[in-house]
Amino acid sequence: MAESNDPILQAILTGFANTELQLTDLNVGVDRLVRSISARTYKLFFGEIEIATVIEEGADFPNLWGTYNLILGDRPTPEIQKIAKYIEYSIASSRIGKSSDHGQESIDFDAANEDLFLDLIESDDWYFIEEDTRSKYYLLIPTND
Repeated sequence: MAESNDPILQAILTGFANTELQLTDLNVGVDRLVRSISARTYKLFFGEIEIATVIEEGADFPNLWGTYNLILGDRPTPEIQKIAKYIEYSIASSRIGKSSDHGQESIDFDAANEDLFLDLIESDDWYFIEEDTRSKYYLLIPTND
């Protein structure tokens, strides 16, 4: 039987023994359980460089989102260092965009930094490989939204 620290998922997995969950809790828990069972896992690449493992949490063509685990490791090549800096930029850009409601602060931040990463942003070398099927899916650019 699958294990979980999530009390809602644990209640579902144990047949609701000794729980006091409400119906809304059940609906949320079932949704989480279905997503965890059906979640697809991808490897994110830039060219031949494996960047991260991504576990899909949702998709709305052409977008896919989920949690990721970076696997850049301690490979200090200039290309990997630039990808790591792009990821840092993307996280900061997303944070500033949300906190400023994509206002002037966000516009100024992107204007000051985006040109440093245009080669990555405009590259056709980003793609996912779906782990189960080994299918390859090209993407425009990964972002951290």
